[in-house]
Amino acid sequence: MQRLWGPIEWVATAVCTIGEGLERRVAELWAARELPLASMLDSVGSGAVESLAEYVNDLLCQESIPLGLPVTNRVSPGYGYWDVSQQKALFALCPGDAIGVSLNEACFMSPVKSISLMAAAGTHARVDHYFSQCARCWMRDCAYRRTPAKKTVHR
Repeated sequence: MQRLWGPIEWVATAVCTIGEGLERRVAELWAARELPLASMLDSVGSGAVESLAEYVNDLLCQESIPLGLPVTNRVSPGYGYWDVSQQKALFALCPGDAIGVSLNEACFMSPVKSISLMAAAGTHARVDHYFSQCARCWMRDCAYRRTPAKKTVHR
């Protein structure tokens, strides 16, 4: 990760899930041939778990900012060049069983609407600008803000 983030002092890992309820309902709708509704609900679930992962990233920022540490973008196994097989290593650091998330032989999580992630912080940590976490961050007075906040992830 040093290639992506540069020198870092802290690493955080997390596993997030919205649970199995939505998946069960999508399966019921699919079986009832309510395909548009099943697809829409599945998309809502994807958005929900993504929002949860962003919230976890925000909490890391909240803890790091008072320490003067910029926080890197979060990454997950299976995205970019990080092979999904590395999910096993991430789960070794942050097991998902406490929240009911398991890993199968192919390194995919169950429930499906789950995200594992890693982020880091450090005085000289490098933050990618391919997207701006800042645009949706709720910490208005952050010393590391790169763009104005559009709206909060909090309700």
